[in-house]
Amino acid sequence: MISMHSEEPIILEIPLEIAGEDVWGVLGSKDRVHDKLKDEVSEAVDTVYNIATPKAVFRTINVLEVGSNFVKLESDMEIRGKFISHLFGGAEKAIFIAATMGAELDRKISQLMENGDNIEAVILDSAGTAAAFNGFTHVLNYLMTRALPDGWKMGTCLRPGQTYWDITGQAMVFKALPAHLIGMELLESSFMKPQKSQSGIVPIGSQLHISSDPSQGYCKYCPASNCPMRIEPFIEIVN
Repeated sequence: MISMHSEEPIILEIPLEIAGEDVWGVLGSKDRVHDKLKDEVSEAVDTVYNIATPKAVFRTINVLEVGSNFVKLESDMEIRGKFISHLFGGAEKAIFIAATMGAELDRKISQLMENGDNIEAVILDSAGTAAAFNGFTHVLNYLMTRALPDGWKMGTCLRPGQTYWDITGQAMVFKALPAHLIGMELLESSFMKPQKSQSGIVPIGSQLHISSDPSQGYCKYCPASNCPMRIEPFIEIVN
């Protein structure tokens, strides 16, 4: 249960949740299975189950002030943007989250590419992406159903790299979290390593103005127009 004060980071072991249809979705063929690649997809799923080491770390930090275009947090952290402030309306705390499928998947994909097994590498990469997506959703569901105090609500998960928050926002996530404890690091490019990793910040509070179900997609805030996993249209945000 999340307390009213900032907490120490908590590490979670994430159960792997991935099926062949998840991989087909990332490959852009959710409604059409190609018989010639069925074995490769099945093998990729097995490989993820065998070598992935899914873990997550999260920490709650107190919200000090929500302005018209900024959110001030403890530890001298501040997020700027009108849309972010809008979603943080009424928030009392923010949950910082980082999750990864582990480095072994990266190594295996690179090995396949080096060996010229390009198709297998692409399919395994897609399987890792699906596993990372499902794993992060599991963490959000865990927080909503098992960690929130009674009467508290969870808001929209905000992710660096979207139109409302530049990718350099990853630095704040890694400042708040000891992501190295689960094998994650932030590169100079602001991308995460291992590649099959995700991060975000979720506003929570008893008086939160805008709540969100983590089982719902967040595609409407993502500008990746060609993403095969898109389930709803993108909405341009004026920040």
